[in-house]
Amino acid sequence: MCQYILAVYNMGADELGLPPFDLDPPTGLREEEKINLDWQSIKLSQLFEKMNEAKQLGLHVCIQDTTDQVCTFYQYNPHTKLLDFNKEILKHRAKTSSKEDVQEVLRKGAIYSMRHGTTFSINLDVLLGDFQSTYKDPDQWPSHQIFDLENWRKNKNYEVIVREEDKVDLFGNTSY
Repeated sequence: MCQYILAVYNMGADELGLPPFDLDPPTGLREEEKINLDWQSIKLSQLFEKMNEAKQLGLHVCIQDTTDQVCTFYQYNPHTKLLDFNKEILKHRAKTSSKEDVQEVLRKGAIYSMRHGTTFSINLDVLLGDFQSTYKDPDQWPSHQIFDLENWRKNKNYEVIVREEDKVDLFGNTSY
C-alpha cells in the first residue's frame, strides 16, 4: 500500500488536476508525523528530499511522473534500484514468462536493494500491477508483508524472500 503520494511535475501544480488519492493513514505514526495523504506536487529536483522524508517516516511512495523524466533520474542515481516491472507484466500477459518468473524478478530486485542499501523502485509505466492477487506469493513475493514496511522489518520477516544463494556479501563470500 502506498502511504506517501507524490506527483512530479514541470508545470504549475494546479494545471495537473489530479484525482484525490483515497488511502487509510499509516499506523504507528505520532500525530506530528502524520502527513497529507493526498497528492503532493513537487519539482523533479525535490524528489530525493521527499523520498528521504518518506524513508525516515517508514512509508512507501507512489509517484505519478508527468515529466517522463523520473525513470531516467532514477537510472543515473547510485542510491536507487529501478525495476521496469511494466516489461515483466507484458511478458506475463503474452505468456512468455510465468507468474513465478515475474515474481522472481521482483524478489531479486528487492534482494539487490537490501544487499546494497538502495531504494527499490518499481516502474509500472501505464500498466497496473496487481500485487494483491496476481503478483503475490507467500514465499516468493509476499506483497501483503512487503508493503507493510513496519511489519516487514520486524522479527526479520524480510527473510522469507531470502534464498541460500542470496546469503553472500558483495564479494561472493558466504555471509551467514
